Amino acid sequence: MSRRLLPHPLTCCLLVVVLALYLLSLPIAGYLLLLAAVACWRRGHAELRQALRRMRWLLLAMLLLAAWTLPGTPLFASRFAPSIAGLQAGAHQALSVLLLALLARGVWLGLGTQGLLAASWPLDALFARAGMPRGRLALRLALTMHYANSLLEQAEKPRLAQLLPYLQPAQFAQAAPDKVQLPLYPWSKWDGVLLAGVLMAVVMKVVA
Repeated sequence: MSRRLLPHPLTCCLLVVVLALYLLSLPIAGYLLLLAAVACWRRGHAELRQALRRMRWLLLAMLLLAAWTLPGTPLFASRFAPSIAGLQAGAHQALSVLLLALLARGVWLGLGTQGLLAASWPLDALFARAGMPRGRLALRLALTMHYANSLLEQAEKPRLAQLLPYLQPAQFAQAAPDKVQLPLYPWSKWDGVLLAGVLMAVVMKVVA
């Protein structure tokens, strides 16, 4: 299929944002069903394992913090027992964060670096009106994705000693790409239809 027949990358990103807003209102069972569907997909299974390995302590902290801070019926008869409502809220928050991380990763893999750069260009024009040099947002995004890709390609989670060189100015000057190619995709009438649908979905979500 020709790229011109597909929506603009910015339209795709806005559709994903609206999808994420609706996903946040799902119950825990809905999150578990979606994660099970992701795990059944070969590529999704690998991404899910990687996300759990890298986010396990954050997710566990969210669960435990909510379990012991929110009031409610205790899980068992003890002064230091977590509340059932806290466990449910913590599980909901942890699963939603995990699912949103997988959704963001899916957008990255689906659109690619070039697509995300093209999606940032109309937003870059808005920042340019506020005084930011044109192309600064796309450049920052390209550099971030360049280093994020190099870190994600590592088999094991990088340690602090491995991350420190990325914070050195000399490392940025040597490892970063010397130029950024910014592809431009044409807008079509379908983008207008989809954006109108996005606006209606947001309004319905707000007034609901």
